[in-house]
Amino acid sequence: GVLDDYRRRMPYVRSDIMDSFDRKTLSAALMMFLATFCSTVALGSIIERHTDSHIGLSEFLLMNGIAGMVHAAFSCQPLLILRPTG
Repeated sequence: GVLDDYRRRMPYVRSDIMDSFDRKTLSAALMMFLATFCSTVALGSIIERHTDSHIGLSEFLLMNGIAGMVHAAFSCQPLLILRPTG
């Protein structure tokens, strides 16, 4: 089962992590972060304006971050890209 999978994979975990730090992977991760972050900030500022600052940009970013972590933990799809519009 799952424990056998972890036991078989453990010798390769360090190599997997170290191999992921190359230019191509880091640039793709940075691009995805900035694309998602910029659209979240834009939508957060619109929501702040429409709610008369009852929900500010920092609250919107926090809510989006928590919702993304919960979704990744329980959806069985941790690499799913969540956009702020749904």
